[in-house]
Amino acid sequence: ELRENLTAIGCDGDRAVITGSRGGVLLALGGQSVILESGIEKALHGVAGAHDAPTWIVGDGGRLFNIADDHLLALTDGPTAPFWDIAAISGALVAVGDWGRIVRERETGFDIAESPTDDALASLAILGPTELLAVGDRGTFVMIRHDGAEHIDSPTEASLRSVIADAGAVLAVGTGGVVVRGEVGSLSASRVADAATLWDVDGVPSDAIAVGDDGLVLAIDDHRSQRIPCPVEASLRAVLRTETGAWAVGTGAAIVRIEGGSCVVERGPTEGMPILNDIGLGPAGRPMAVGNLGLAIERGPDGEWVSVGLAVGRANLRAIRRIDRHVYVVGAGGVILRSIIADGT
Repeated sequence: ELRENLTAIGCDGDRAVITGSRGGVLLALGGQSVILESGIEKALHGVAGAHDAPTWIVGDGGRLFNIADDHLLALTDGPTAPFWDIAAISGALVAVGDWGRIVRERETGFDIAESPTDDALASLAILGPTELLAVGDRGTFVMIRHDGAEHIDSPTEASLRSVIADAGAVLAVGTGGVVVRGEVGSLSASRVADAATLWDVDGVPSDAIAVGDDGLVLAIDDHRSQRIPCPVEASLRAVLRTETGAWAVGTGAAIVRIEGGSCVVERGPTEGMPILNDIGLGPAGRPMAVGNLGLAIERGPDGEWVSVGLAVGRANLRAIRRIDRHVYVVGAGGVILRSIIADGT
């Protein structure tokens, strides 16, 4: 038995997985159990797995483990900075986060890669199969390739919070209502009047939706931006645009649906509720939002939002992304969760 406080329980196939406050892991099947050595004395606080996929364990200080039959496979040795976004380059995952951290997926797990900046990196856009573009604090632009990363000239010193790209065109948004447009090497910046921070943008640079503080929603094209009235008293932190609709989420766990040049409040902000930091399509193909203190909620077929258990304890979740056949959720403490897409796409 584990002689420490028990912190989480999950499944690895038909076996129960129980984690402890001092790095212990107990595998149990029927009346039999075995303790696996993690090699650390820090708390493990999340277990997540799926059929025919590895079972992941996350812990304090950015520790990540996979369960490999009768032992644990350490994927990071920590400490790992909080992650803000994740994408893939040449088939391998890349995550970015605080202090300019760039983490790459290798054959043996995730490694910290050399970064050209100490500024926090907040968002990634795919420029092509071998190039990613990261943006972050103080107007930072970083080009990430399979063999390294380099600074790109920026037209602004405003901190950038989100970036999208399509066919070589780039659109980024950030503090002070800044909007950066153009192509790498010829970017220009403008500002939206009377706007505070623009937190997220989705779509393509020629037809996008951006959201920000004070319930701000903008329709953005190649040349201008237009406000969309939105009757919600919340800071909107993320937006999802799909073929069937668009949604934004934010402080107080607020959720709005954007349609026909207006907003409909599907879930009003509630005092004391955690911030929802991102929204994307979950494993079942329905909108799913993630946020602080491990909050995750999914929109059901009837339009109601229901809680989803992700077994990450109270970790702050920053982003949800679909990459190849999986949905990834990343967050504070180096958390990376993976789930197989189940909607047939």
